[in-house]
Amino acid sequence: MPRSLILVLMFWSLPSFASNFVLPRVEAPVAIDGDVSDPFWSGALLLDRFYEVSPGDNVDPPVETRAWIAYDAHSLYLAFRAEDPNPEAIRGPYVGRDRVYSDQDFVQIDLDTQGDGKSSTIFRVNPRGIQTDGTYTESTGLDDFAPDFDFDSAARITSSGWEVEMRIPLTSLRYPQRDPQSWRATLLRVYPRNHRYMIQSAPVARGETCYLCNSLQFDGIAGLPDGGVLVVTPYAVSRTSDDEALGSDKQTEGGIDAKWLPGSGVSVDATIRPDFSQVESDSTQLSVNNRFAIFYPEKRPFFMEGADLLSSPIAAIHTRTITAPDWGARLTARPGNHAFTVVVADDRGGGSIIIPGAASSSLAVQPESLALFGRYRYALGSSSAGALFTSRSSGDGKYENLVAGPDLLWWPRPTDRLTAQLLYSSTTENGTSFDDHAAFAEWNHSSAHWGWSAAMRDIGSGFRADSGFVPQNGIRSLNGSARRVTYPSRVFSRVQPEVVFERTEEQNGALVSRNLFPRLTVEGWRGTVGVFEHHRGEKGRAADGSVHAQDYAYGMLRFLLSRRVPYLRIEARYGDELDVEHSRIGHGRTLIVATTMQPLDRLQVELNGETHRLEIGDQELFTANGVRTQTTWTFSSRSFTRAIGEWQTIDWNRELAPGHPAHEGFFNGSLLYGYRLNWQTNLYVGYGDSRLVEEGGGLTEPRTEVFVKLSYALRPGQNMRAKED
Repeated sequence: MPRSLILVLMFWSLPSFASNFVLPRVEAPVAIDGDVSDPFWSGALLLDRFYEVSPGDNVDPPVETRAWIAYDAHSLYLAFRAEDPNPEAIRGPYVGRDRVYSDQDFVQIDLDTQGDGKSSTIFRVNPRGIQTDGTYTESTGLDDFAPDFDFDSAARITSSGWEVEMRIPLTSLRYPQRDPQSWRATLLRVYPRNHRYMIQSAPVARGETCYLCNSLQFDGIAGLPDGGVLVVTPYAVSRTSDDEALGSDKQTEGGIDAKWLPGSGVSVDATIRPDFSQVESDSTQLSVNNRFAIFYPEKRPFFMEGADLLSSPIAAIHTRTITAPDWGARLTARPGNHAFTVVVADDRGGGSIIIPGAASSSLAVQPESLALFGRYRYALGSSSAGALFTSRSSGDGKYENLVAGPDLLWWPRPTDRLTAQLLYSSTTENGTSFDDHAAFAEWNHSSAHWGWSAAMRDIGSGFRADSGFVPQNGIRSLNGSARRVTYPSRVFSRVQPEVVFERTEEQNGALVSRNLFPRLTVEGWRGTVGVFEHHRGEKGRAADGSVHAQDYAYGMLRFLLSRRVPYLRIEARYGDELDVEHSRIGHGRTLIVATTMQPLDRLQVELNGETHRLEIGDQELFTANGVRTQTTWTFSSRSFTRAIGEWQTIDWNRELAPGHPAHEGFFNGSLLYGYRLNWQTNLYVGYGDSRLVEEGGGLTEPRTEVFVKLSYALRPGQNMRAKED
């Protein structure tokens, strides 16, 4: 690339720092007990200027917030004093780890230790000291709360508000090997009352598409540890199951994970028979009348290191495709402006491979294979360029899938963002070979009152990403939107009317879908968010290739009501609906209701219900119902007990759908006790009951399981090697 072009890109990509501070280094010890009056904090940096960025436009917040931040040879320290004129209204329930949501009071730091504005590590605490952590990736604009990090926190409610202290070990952070360093951070407080107030440590211009560009910069960070930590985590699981058809079975299995930090920005992970089980199963989604495979997020710890690096516009890497590995290894490093991660695993298979299509996808049995994939990213100011590759191959040479290609994220200015990716895939399967391309480009412009976006996707019919989640190929699509934003000052704090366009065709020009519709989004009182759409004349492809028009309305309302009913969401779709399997238009009705209730501070009840009905003429084709309840009693920030009940049924009209049973579905129930000493030392004891719905509508005999799961983190090296002052 010519040097002049590099200089131009760097000029247009410079991050906009709100303020620069020198981060003080302290030596005196501090007890993490939630009391910020400790003399320790007198030596920390005080931040007492905060801004209400929503619903207000960088105005003085309705409540006062103060924060202190400092570091020593082993940890980063952070404290907040969150004033509140009415402490009785503080929303601080006892909940499970990673369940501190926007319906609660909380404070948070988004910490960008690379200083490149690409991603941040999230540390969040509510007024009971409950932790939630994860990562934020600028290229997607999304938080991921699956990763867990080692940190200590304590909080207490006072007569004037609440206070919190945090200690974040430097072993939980990944920073470059340079001295001194500059880090960036955003300090955030969420204050849900009549409105959901977002209070931040730096002002944010309305309409900016770059969140981390508004972080504070902390300079003078010196004498940090340079690696040397080894954490070994063995685990054991014992299961006893009982099934009327299969009989009783007892299993005990174990494995070991190891993490080595040879340098402050380098992590080496290795595993033998890794613990890829999940204590909490995925929330079941009704899958009736769907054309494409359903996406489930990754939750398994082995894949959490450098998770932000695996995210790309085309989801060519989705680690859930590694189903049952015998062993795995991973290298993640962030030297200077470079960052990369490489993963290899010997996968016994048994899961599913998505076979994509233009109008629908199908599934095939995943063979035993060696999976290898990686991602590289180079930071250029606040922009970046990168590349990824994936490889999955069987030992007998009968199966192989390769994917590779570059990607780009470019911010010419804070209100504009270009995202692009180009991939090539090659697949060999049972003696047949085929290859093709996939391309994506999107431009997004957003200002205080206007915004628009345009995106192009071109995926060849021979493109497959068997280590990713790409359920559609053989298409070209163009979609975009134009929006106007206003900020009323009464009931609604934000009103956004929008026009949305989408058109998808096969590579030969045959129409797959087409849509042009208005959307209205509102935000306001009690955290209300409403989305309303009217689809008129939308066209979609059925299973036999025919295209049908449909008219329907869609709406969603979400409320953050009170301490005792902190969350309520109602979602509905009404009108024409395509019966994909039988290529005909019917009348569909879908209703989803989800709520969280907090009868007591330690007791949380979550209810989720969905009903979906489709009628053909004056006859009902199917009725699908799903209900999930989750009740949790939290003893402390470390221990809880939880009961889950889940029921799903589908009733078919066999005259209209002769290939289906009259009744199908399942019931799952579970009871779990969990104790969590730290992010990797855990004890779980559980009971499960699973049954299927019989043809006559009753339930089969249960399949029951009792299990005990224990993992324990051993640290042969207790602390990273600290440099001499």
